[in-house]
Amino acid sequence: SARLTVPLSCSTDAKGDEQSGVMAKYTRVELKPITGRGRQLRLHMAAIGHPILGDELHAPSEVANAAPRLCLHAETLALPVMDIGSAGGTVLASATYPAPF
Repeated sequence: SARLTVPLSCSTDAKGDEQSGVMAKYTRVELKPITGRGRQLRLHMAAIGHPILGDELHAPSEVANAAPRLCLHAETLALPVMDIGSAGGTVLASATYPAPF
């Protein structure tokens, strides 16, 4: 796991899949944004030379065109629930990653 930090006080934790010694052309990584800036994950990955597949805004054309869409998927979202008159809570929503992930 590594922490990525770029200007504007943004940070993201990143962890890659183990490939059992095999060199992979693409790697699925787990990214956990610490702050909530717009396009933060896309910018951090591009800044370290590992842009997200299908990212037409931040990736070179060969990476942007390597997938039919942006290959960025939220496996789990934690959403705050505000209830008038109570402390509220958190709702967790999870989904497995779809093809081509």
